[in-house]
Amino acid sequence: MAEMTDGTTTRLRSALGNIRSLADDMAQRSSFHVTFDDFHIMTADEIRDWRDIVREESGDTAYTLPPELVDIYRLTGGFDFRWTCDADAGPIAGAIVLSSLPELYQRDDEADVPMKQSMTGWRRIDTISPDECTVLRLDGGAAALRCTYVRHEHHIPLNISPTDYIISAADHLGVAGWQTSDTTDKEKIVRELAEWQ
Repeated sequence: MAEMTDGTTTRLRSALGNIRSLADDMAQRSSFHVTFDDFHIMTADEIRDWRDIVREESGDTAYTLPPELVDIYRLTGGFDFRWTCDADAGPIAGAIVLSSLPELYQRDDEADVPMKQSMTGWRRIDTISPDECTVLRLDGGAAALRCTYVRHEHHIPLNISPTDYIISAADHLGVAGWQTSDTTDKEKIVRELAEWQ
């Protein structure tokens, strides 16, 4: 996959800005409980250094970080955005927890699983809860960069790229369950309570 087009980069940058603005707006409302933590945005040199670490630890000297992921992590280091809302219809919750680039490639030191083997499994790009996440594969090139939603170990292919996933998560405000169900009514309530359009 080639680098993102200018239009895609603009949409992603806008989505990332919207997530941050939403978190700020929610934090100012008493009906919301919000946490938002930004992760370090890696410089081009740090991304290149990380690629070299992956090459060394995987034993694949030709491995290239997927260009789409490089483009994403040039704009964000990842973040942890979680919120709950006390609405008249009952509590509503949401989360977007975008892994950092190193977290995507993190190997399992405890189980002594080497990097090369770790890369062949599902990698969490968005960890919603301990048993709910969105994953992708890093071992098949750009074609493998399709997101899959996992809940209670049940895999549901979303058939969208990581970039489109982040944009969709922002569009849906991270409302719990947006990946597989219609959350329009909840999103409307949240937008009204946050006074956010």
